[in-house]
Formats: sequence, C-alpha cells, structure tokens
Amino acid sequence: MKALRFLLLSVCMAAAGASQAQTVTIIPYGATWSYLDDGSDQGTAWRAPAFADAAWASGPGQLGYGDLDEATVTGFIDTDPVTAGTQKNATTYFRTTVNVADPTQFISAKLTLLYDDSGAVFINGTQVARTANLAANAAFDTFATSASADNATQTWILPPSVLVAGVNTVAVEIHQESAAGSDISFDLRLLGIVEATVARGPYLQMNNDSGVTIRWRTDALTDSVVRTGTTQGVLATATTNATLTAEHEVRVTGLQPDTKYFYAVGSTSALHAGDDADHYFKTAPAPGTDRPMRVWLLGDAGTANASQRAVRDAYYGSAAYKFNDIVLLLGDNAYNTGTDAEYQSALFDTYPTVLRQSPVWSCLGNHETAQVSTGNYSGVPYFDIFSFPTGAECGGYISGTERYFSWDFGNIHFISLDVQTNNAALRTGMLAWLDNDLAANTRRWTIAVWHHPPYTKGSHNSDTESQPTWARQNIVPRLEDAGVDLVLSGHSHCYERSWFIDGFYATPTLATSGTFIDGGDGRTDGDGGYGKDYGGHRGAVYVVAGSSGQATNWTGGSTALLNPTPHPVMYLSKLQLGSVILDIDGNRLDAKFIGSTGVIEDYFTIEKGPVVTVSTPVPAAAEYGPVGGQFSIERSGSTAAPLSVAVSTGGTAPAARYAPITVPVTIPAGASSQSVNVTPQPDGVAQGAQTVTLASGPNVEYRLGLVTSGTVTITDTPAGAPPIAAWHLAKFGSDANNETIRGDNADPDHDGTVNLLEYAFGLEPLIPSAGGVPALDASGTYLTLSAPRNPAATDVTFSVQVNGDLANAAGWSASGTTILQDTPTLLEVRDNVPVSGTPQRFIRLQVTRP
Repeated sequence: MKALRFLLLSVCMAAAGASQAQTVTIIPYGATWSYLDDGSDQGTAWRAPAFADAAWASGPGQLGYGDLDEATVTGFIDTDPVTAGTQKNATTYFRTTVNVADPTQFISAKLTLLYDDSGAVFINGTQVARTANLAANAAFDTFATSASADNATQTWILPPSVLVAGVNTVAVEIHQESAAGSDISFDLRLLGIVEATVARGPYLQMNNDSGVTIRWRTDALTDSVVRTGTTQGVLATATTNATLTAEHEVRVTGLQPDTKYFYAVGSTSALHAGDDADHYFKTAPAPGTDRPMRVWLLGDAGTANASQRAVRDAYYGSAAYKFNDIVLLLGDNAYNTGTDAEYQSALFDTYPTVLRQSPVWSCLGNHETAQVSTGNYSGVPYFDIFSFPTGAECGGYISGTERYFSWDFGNIHFISLDVQTNNAALRTGMLAWLDNDLAANTRRWTIAVWHHPPYTKGSHNSDTESQPTWARQNIVPRLEDAGVDLVLSGHSHCYERSWFIDGFYATPTLATSGTFIDGGDGRTDGDGGYGKDYGGHRGAVYVVAGSSGQATNWTGGSTALLNPTPHPVMYLSKLQLGSVILDIDGNRLDAKFIGSTGVIEDYFTIEKGPVVTVSTPVPAAAEYGPVGGQFSIERSGSTAAPLSVAVSTGGTAPAARYAPITVPVTIPAGASSQSVNVTPQPDGVAQGAQTVTLASGPNVEYRLGLVTSGTVTITDTPAGAPPIAAWHLAKFGSDANNETIRGDNADPDHDGTVNLLEYAFGLEPLIPSAGGVPALDASGTYLTLSAPRNPAATDVTFSVQVNGDLANAAGWSASGTTILQDTPTLLEVRDNVPVSGTPQRFIRLQVTRP
C-alpha cells in the first residue's frame, strides 16, 4: 500500500544567539520515503514532481543497509552472479512530497542530509545540495569519490524560493563508495526558518593593526552587519555586506592599532549576537613594535571528547591563563576527516568564548584533507571555514594560496606551511615562496608552524615517514639560514621539545649530524635560558605539541608509555595531554606546556639579540696625574648596524668628581665595542677612594650577559697633587673625603687648632698638641710671634699683622712688623711699636691657601 507522504508542519521555538529563532519543521527525521534499490538507470526523470513512483517501496527513515540502525532496510542488486551478495549497486533513489501552504513566511530553508557515503538532493526537480564526494551530474553507476563516516551529516541553507506554495517534491540519490561497500544510510530534515539565529560563532580571523575579519553562520540567509566601538554598548560604527548568505564574512577596517573593540553581528533588521562584555577583540600592535603578547597552541585537538575538554579546562583554570592574542592550531583540528560537522563539535562548540575574542590561525593537517596528499584539496571544508591571508593582508609575503601563508603580529613573523602535500610541483612553488618570504622578513622573531614534525619519535617517526623527512631536508635548512627561533608541529600525539639545535638535516637524524648550540634545559631557574643573536644558524627550538586531544603511544610499541629511545635532539619527551602557551615580550620568549591536570610539565626561555656585557679594561683612575679609568661596552654577533645600549651610572663618587658620561652608549656600526672613559675632575681637595659603577640595562634590541656592570675606582695620589691633598690622604686615610673630619676649619682632635693650622704648623690633626701654637713673647720691648712651619706646606701663606685697636678692623697691617726669621721650618716676626708707652698692642697670624 502506498504510504501517506503529505507531512504536517510543526513550529519550534529555540533560543540561540541574541534572539529567539522560530523554525517550522517541513520534513522531520524519520519521515516516510519511497525508494528504489534495484540498481536501474532512472536517468533524470525520477527527480521531477510528475514522476510516477507508485510502484516503489516505502518506509520511514533512517533507510539503508549494513549499519543495524535502519528503521527501513533497503536492498541492493548484485550484478555479478559469481560474487552474489557482495557487489553493491552504486545508487539508491528516494522520494517524498510535502505540502507547504505559504513558503514566503520563511526567510530561508535549512536542509540537513544524513548520508553514507554520498548524496544529492533535488527539490521540485532542481538540485539544491550535493556532498563534496559526489561528482557533478553523477550517473546511476557512479560511485562516491571517497567513503564517508557512518551517518555523516551536512547542512545547507537554501533560499525559500526552492519551495512552492502547495505540493513540493523532494528527491534524493544516495551513492555507495564502491561495489564492495558494506553499507549505506539516508535520512533528511527540512526546516523553514522564520527568524535567523547564529548557528556558529562569531569567530575572528586575519587580525592586523587596522582590521579584523569576523565570521559567523546563521541558520537563514540574511545580509551581514558588524557594529564596533571602543565602549561596550556604544557600537557606533557599522560595516555591512548586502549579499544574502548564511556564511557571513565581514572585514572590518579603519581601526586603531593595539586597541580593544567591542562588537556585535547580525543583519540590517536585527543584531543576533554581541554587544556585551564577552564579544570583543584587540587589534595587533603597529608593525615592528614590541608589546607583551600571548599565543595559545593546540595540536591535534579535534577529538571532541573528554580529553580535549580536559586540556581546555586545565588551561582555562590555570594561574597562567590570560587573554590570548592568537589561538594557533597545529592541524588535525577535527577528526576524522575534517568535515564541517566535525569542526562544529571539535572547534566551535568546544572553544566558543575564546574564538569570539581571539583570532584563530592554523596550518593544514592530514585529517583536514581526509589523508589526501596530492595537493588537490577541492571541497575540503577547512578552506571554507577559515579565512587566511593570500595577499599579505596581515604582513608577510604574498602567497596566493591558503595552503601556506605568513603574517606578522607586532615584531613577530609567523609562517604556516603545507607539508601534507607530496606533489612535487606544489612543493617547489611553496619553497620558492618561502625563500622570498624569509628574505623580506624584518621582524625580531620568526616562528614557523606545520603539521608533520621534522623531529619526532612519538606516535609517528620522522626518520621513517616521508613528509617529516622532506620537511627536515628542505624546509628546516631554509629556516635556519634565516635565523628561525621556534618551529611548532603536531601529528605525533605527545609532547616533545628539543634542545637549542642547528643543522640536523640527515636521515636518520643522528646526534652527531648537527650542532647543539645549547645543550642545557633552557630554563632560567635551571641551566639558564637559551640565548641567541640575530642571524642564521644561531639555534632554534623544535616543539611537537600534538596532544591537545589525545595522547597515544610511540610507533613500534603498543604498551610503552614513552618511546624507550626518544629522538636524539629532544631534551624532553612526554606522553601527556596538554597545550602550549607562548609569552613574547620584546626580546624574550617564554614557552610552557600545561598538562591536562593544570601542572606545568615543561617550560623554557629564549632571549633574542646580541649579548651586551660591561668590562673594565682600566679599572682605576686618579684625580691627580691625571689618569683616567675606562669601561668597555661589548656586544656579540653582527656589527652591521649601530646598537644603542641603555646604561646608568652609580657608585660612591659624586657626579662632580668625574666628567659627565653620556647615556645611552652607542656602539657604532662596524664595531663590536665602545669605550666609556672615566675622567676625574681635579678639585684641589684630597679625598679617599671612591667608585664609579656603569651598569647596562634591559632593552629589546639585545640581551644581557652575565656581566652587566663594572666598577672604576677613583683615588687621589700624592704624585701631582697639591701638598695639602697629599697631607689629607696621609693624615685622614679613609676619612679624607669626610668634611666633618678633614675640613680646613674642623678640629677632630679638639685641641683648639683647626686642620688648616695643623697642616701649616706640621702638627698631627688627630693628636692634641701639647702647647699653644703659635708662641707669643711679650717679655722684651716688642711683641714677638713665632710659629713652626711645615716645610711641605708650600701651598699656604703666612701673614703676621699688628693692630693697636681691635675695634678698627682696617687697622690690621703687616707693614709695622719686622721678620726676624723666615725659614722652611720657622717664622718669627716682631712688632715695630714698643710695648711701653702704648695703651695696647695686638698681633695675629693669618694662614691662607688657594
């Protein structure tokens, strides 16, 4: 009996995005279909509404055979009697009809096909959908170009015009993958969309310093609107695209560098998502500039299972978590064949918040291409899902393809390569592009990513597999010539991290075939971070981080937790779920591998730039002589350009004691060092030893060596010094620069004779004198003053003056005296006015020095 095939329409309200999406079920899963499974050639007439299918069998979905999950089991015609029961016909046909009263109520129709292995859908005689693995205009005996997963699904958004008011005929052909195929499956759902909602995203792509690409999927065809603004709730700028589509892609431009923007997405009739605290992005810093940035690396994450979610949650919950400037996927982002549905569950459903805030970048893995390695990736969803720069839109060099490309973020240059292909011509073209890209690169850091690691002994073996070997022998030398810093790969479902190496190109990769630039652990709290200068062959780290979704055993063993013979260039090999974070700030890169329990399982540091050190080839200076001290600022590596070194001065010597030192210090082009002189300033004052310290400070153009400061000691020496300076040094020693002790008018021994007089008379300034000095004799007719003289005090002047009236300061004069003795050791002077006959007489000694 012919089954009733006029279906009742039901209305469903479902929350999604920022609006309530109203859908009308036109054909549900499990609907009744007529089918023909005799392998006959039905041409094209069977698709038409008027086709007579009354003789066909019928039954509810799911329909097919071989899976044991069919509600209706269909048959097949074995065309070869010798192999009865094993040779399947290529095509099975399905038809149904449905009444739609008013298709104009819908803004779109949403068609989901469940299939195995391929299929095409016709509505009212017109093809509206076809799976990628079915050739166009496939005949009745055409098999699928590849097998699909069991019960694979694919969804298409169709214009409502595919439907007519009244009876509509839906016809489907399902194609087996080969005559020996074991099963087919079919079911279908058709919805009418009354109001659009976001079905995927939004997610961010291709960020640079002035723009970003925002993508999202709706379950209906609408135009596209992105609204942006630097303040949440004030999204004043709109970017629109009038094309009706369900796959929305809007390039927002005219933005400011290094700025946070809030955004919302939708259509001209309504915003569907955003305008809240969760929907924002940050533009990249201006090209060539430095600022701290974070990259989150996920390798082989696409398992869509508890392991993948554990890795995600461990990072989200770790103390290390912060905003990701970039999310970088290392391939195999969606298992098993990179279908759109697999991407939905493995990527978009797993990381929705991160992807709406941080641009996602990727390289091509083998599962993205369903293991196809010819380079003909036609129909691969990966290229429909992602938008990557082909014309250097984000810096780098024009590639013309999304298979490989480069981009810049501030002072970092990223390179994404396709090592999946084994097509010789495509490989040659990529290598030529890579040569041009590396030659044009001027950024401080170079980071390369591709899926198949050049060094691994994890779940894959780079010494026995062709793609890793080809990469090691053809890509790695080019990168190391250009001074690559870090190479990131997945593919092996483990974590491996190399020492700081260069030149390991041989197969098999032996530890003796290259150079361990640094055989330490790369940890600042261990053997020390890895340091490198600019230029080629200065060392790089190779990381395999393919365990963000699964951790599987080493090749050659099924039970060992780790390869008992790890790759010889690897410092560490771990069978551990996890992800990697990179923090790059100026000339320092820090990497951490965070396991699925939140424990940091590995970490290392690379510091980039020439090593700058301070030495003191002339560590002493003397104020009198004069003899200057000297520092030397030295750098390693290339001398092609000048290098400005940040330095600061310190020490115990006051700034006035030596000539000013100009900072920063520039090492000129062509030189590996620059001298900095310490020139003491003679001041006529004796002082003890004092120091001048010169210290180099951090700068993004270089890294600091172990010696970052030096010291020059300034002393006062008797040779060439004024006599009083030598006396100060001899008498006061370490206190020679202490004014309260050695000052001219200080009296440290408290004997009433100040230091200047102690010096002039040849006394000891720190030992009290036994008697008064100078001596006065008033026993005769005239006052006589006598004072001992220090024969070494050639820089002082003695002057004896007399006066008869202390109230008259101008009355003091030396002209009324007679010098009785003036020798290097004694001065004796007499007043010429007799003591008798005068009311009073006064005599004084004045000692002065320059």
